[in-house]
Amino acid sequence: MGRMNTIVLIHVPEIDLLGSASVYPAFEYLLGMNIEIDTDGQKSGEKPMNNNPTSTQKISNSLPSWVFCYGCFLAILGIVAGLLGITSPTKFFSDFPNFTQWGEISYITASWGVRSLTMGVAMLIALWVKMPSAIGVVFSMRFLTEIGDLLNTLATGHGSMGLPLGVVAIVWVVVFLIPEALAVRWGIAKMRALKR
Repeated sequence: MGRMNTIVLIHVPEIDLLGSASVYPAFEYLLGMNIEIDTDGQKSGEKPMNNNPTSTQKISNSLPSWVFCYGCFLAILGIVAGLLGITSPTKFFSDFPNFTQWGEISYITASWGVRSLTMGVAMLIALWVKMPSAIGVVFSMRFLTEIGDLLNTLATGHGSMGLPLGVVAIVWVVVFLIPEALAVRWGIAKMRALKR
């Protein structure tokens, strides 16, 4: 019967505990096995331990401070507006002073409040995880919502707080749409960089 050609991987530290590597051929003969020595204590094919930050961590930790601060502003705005829409719609929808049937449309006002509250909480989560994909998605949601709200305000005049619609449009674009679009651009660019 021939000797078995089984390969055994023995893990030893960098220091040769047996004193000399010349003893291993003897083991090969006695055991009928081919012995391979891994002196660095790592499994064959395993990548060395690396405590350096990965490219994902570096990109994630590079969240611009202005994106973080502006996101906090939008989160607070969404949460406050949402709570007002749920608990006190007469204060938030103040451009309907002659309307008295709030109880009949409480479902609509509460739904609007929940929408704003949800966007505020989603923004906080995105800022917490600092993932470019999360930042891109949440700010895209805000950007598309703001476009819809702006078009609705320009079409109906409600939500303008008595200001000329041209002024409302300019303020809306500068305060909301432009920074949100820039945040979306940052998130998408970093997300694509991670896939390379």
